[in-house]
Amino acid sequence: ETLRAIYGEGARVEGREVRVVLSSEEEERAVELSLELGPAYPDTAPALDLTGRKGVKNEQLLRMRAALREEALQLQGAPMAFQLADSAKQLLDSLGEEKQE
Repeated sequence: ETLRAIYGEGARVEGREVRVVLSSEEEERAVELSLELGPAYPDTAPALDLTGRKGVKNEQLLRMRAALREEALQLQGAPMAFQLADSAKQLLDSLGEEKQE
């Protein structure tokens, strides 16, 4: 419910699968975060995937996925779907900062 309230139509929950479409602040980049919440969630990290939708290079996606998977492992034992979506959004926004540097 929290994800739907914040991300609106971009957040879908179907059974134990959560999908959230995230856009950067300036909407130049977008990704879709998919989480499969297993039966032991939140005690085990969800299966996680990140798909580029707009303006994100493959190597950037790989770095983002790795960072999110690491965070999920650290958050085991606590609900983390919202935190992972928020972190993905922050990572996506930071790509614009990389571009400016």
